[in-house]
Amino acid sequence: YDTAYTGATTDVAAQALFENGSGDCVARAAGFCLMARALGYDCKVVVGQVPYTNGTLAEHGWTEISANGGTYVCDPDYEWDTKNSGYMITYGQSGTWVYQNNTYYPE
Repeated sequence: YDTAYTGATTDVAAQALFENGSGDCVARAAGFCLMARALGYDCKVVVGQVPYTNGTLAEHGWTEISANGGTYVCDPDYEWDTKNSGYMITYGQSGTWVYQNNTYYPE
C-alpha cells in the first residue's frame, strides 16, 4: 500500500499502473476496476486492512464488484500471494483473507 496514491482517484492510480507497468495493491485494484467497468461491471476500489503473515494488520487495496445480486472481492494481490483464486470471492469466505476496516477509494 503506497501512500503516494493517498487522495488520488481510481483513474489516477490506474493510470500510474498502466504507464509504469507496475504498482502497489491500490494501483492493481484500480487497473482491474477500470477494466471490469469497461466490461460493464459495477465496481469500486476499496482500501482497508488484511491480516499480515506476522499477525499484524496490513493496509491493502482491492476491487469490489456487485453482480448477480451479490458483492464480490476481486483481489489480484490475493492470487499472487496465496496462489489461490482472488476473483469473485465473498467477504468472509472460508480460506480467504479477512478484509476489514473498509472504505471506498475516491472515484
